[in-house]
Order: sequence, then C-alpha cells, then structure tokens
Amino acid sequence: MTQKKPILFNRWPGLAPHVPWVALGATDSPVERMVEMGAELGHSNLWIKRDDTLGHGYGGNKVRKLEFSLARVLRSRRRKPPFVVTAGGVGSNHVTATSIYANRRDIDVAAVLAPQPVQENLRTNLLAMLANGAELYPEKSETMAYVKAAWLLLSEPFRSGRWPYLLWIGGSSVFGLMGIINLALEIEKQVASGLMPEPKYIVLPVGSTGTLAGLAAGLKLTGLKTIPYGVRVYSRGLSNEWMVRFLANRVLRRLRRYERDVPRVRVRYSDFKLDHNYFGSGYARYTQDGVVAMDIFRQKEGIGLEGTYTGKAAAAFIDIAESERDPVLFLNTYNSHPMGPHIEDAPPVDDLPPILKAYFTSPVAPVDQGDKK
Repeated sequence: MTQKKPILFNRWPGLAPHVPWVALGATDSPVERMVEMGAELGHSNLWIKRDDTLGHGYGGNKVRKLEFSLARVLRSRRRKPPFVVTAGGVGSNHVTATSIYANRRDIDVAAVLAPQPVQENLRTNLLAMLANGAELYPEKSETMAYVKAAWLLLSEPFRSGRWPYLLWIGGSSVFGLMGIINLALEIEKQVASGLMPEPKYIVLPVGSTGTLAGLAAGLKLTGLKTIPYGVRVYSRGLSNEWMVRFLANRVLRRLRRYERDVPRVRVRYSDFKLDHNYFGSGYARYTQDGVVAMDIFRQKEGIGLEGTYTGKAAAAFIDIAESERDPVLFLNTYNSHPMGPHIEDAPPVDDLPPILKAYFTSPVAPVDQGDKK
C-alpha cells in the first residue's frame, strides 16, 4: 500500500520542492485510551500515541526523522555513493534505526559509538547495527567519540573517495525535525477528528532534544495549546532548555525560508517543559522508578518499554497522571516490532573486537536505587 505524503506538504505545498522525503512508514501512528492504566491511577483521560508501531519492521520516533534526513542524503548529487557518518551510545536506537533503513536504501553508514552501561536491549541493537552493515567505531570515552566522528568527516573523501553526510546525534538535524513537526500536525488532526481530546501535556523522553524541539515548533504551528513535556535522559550538556529552543526556532526559520505561508512564530521557554528529576545517576542507568513504571505499563496496557528512555518518561507520566485531571498523552518512542529479523545476519559474538565483545560478556548494569534525582 502506498504511504500517504506527510501532512506537512498538504498544509504548505510550497515545501515539497525543497524538502526531500522518502516513505519509511512513519505516518498515522494510532492513539489509544489507556483504560486499565487509568483505572489503576484513578484518571479516565490517559492516552498513548503508538509511534512504536511505525515503520517497515522497525518503529519509534527515529523513523519519523529518517524519512526526511535519509531523503536528504539520497538527493545529494555530490555524495555518490551515499554515505552517512553518525554517532551515539553503543546501544543507540538512532544508530540502530539508521543502520536498518540506510541498508535498505544502499546508503553506507559509519557510526562512532560512545560507551554506556550494559543493558539487554543494547546487545540487540548492537547486533542489528552489525547485521545491517554499519561500520562501527567504538571509543572508550564520549570525548574520543566526537574526535573520531570529526576525523571520519574530514578523512573519508581522501581515504575512500566517499563524501560523508553528517547525521547528528539522535537524528536531530533541521530535516530530521521536520518529521517531528509532521507528528505535531498529525496529533492536531487526530484531536480534530475526535480520536482523542486535546491533551494538556505530551510526555516523552528527551536525549538529543530533537523530538521535544520538533514538537514545540510543530505545536506552535497548530491551534493546540498542548505543552510538550520532556523528561531528560541524557546529560545537561546536550539536553537542556537552550538547545530545545535553539533547534525549534532553527527549523521554523528553515520552513519559512522555503514557504512564506508558514506562520511567523517563535518558540519560547514557556512553550515546553523539560523535567530533570527522573535522570538518575547517568545515561542508560535504569532507575527504580523507571523499572516500576515499565512494569505498570506492561501489566496494565501490554506495552513494552525500556529503562534508558521510555521507562524514565513513563515514571514522570504516572506522577503527572496522579496529580492532573486534564487529558495527558504519552508518546511511545520505542520500537515494538520484533528484532529477530534485524539480527539474523549478525556475526558471532566471539568474532567481535574486544571492546564490543565486552558488552556481551559483562553483566547487565544494576538498577539505580534511591530517589529520582
């Protein structure tokens, strides 16, 4: 079945000639009332948007970004064969999604990986990256990962003749954010169609800040008064209010450059919220509150989450639900498709370099104890 074009192009047709797009199945994720969760928490207006079901075999919010950013790579005349350099943690959902969808479009991927605590889903993601042909460059520190990424960008044209396209951490480029603006327009359409009431908050995890920034920008272009409520899961150096506002206004300026009918609006700090109280002791460190929230989501709604991103956001969602009576929407950014098909061609663990093999032989990191902060 042919995928419908983004609402973004229907709303402002003048964008289409300037904004590349490729269909990866990232439109019209369903919204569902969380009946059992609501009964448990005494709140009848809890909702979930199932971005986990998006995509062709692999879902989550990253697919929305890739529909625009990978299309940008494919359109580039200079970069033949198409080649992407990106970065993330060893278990990065962004690098996993990029590896899977780039492989299907014959786009080469080089990914620089920063260390992170061992988790089961990290192992699956790492195997999926390898099975889909990504060139992996694991480093021993986050600083060295940035240095290696810069080295790849500068050296590849001379080493291999490939001109790399930088795909920013989390896919949070200007074009990636256009996929999230399309998400905001999609939510507006679902509210207008009566599929759900207008939510007071949209609760989501925040790493590279692109999804929160895109939602803040997109909601400003709609008639909704909804506030995107981000839950920080990454260090404040990258994940902070200034970065959210910067990225949001940057993508709005780009849209207006391409189409004068796009409303002249700006995102202010009051247009979104970034909650720092659920981070725990570090990135990819599961928290006790997050693990409890994951159990509640699984038992009450049959929704599988993980502790690095969505578990921490779920903990915040539950706390908000216990104190708010207005409608609240949870954005499930995690993939729910089976990962088996994506790791069938992965190499044996014993054949991996020691720095990667250690993630399979070392024990899973313990759950943080204590308070949310």
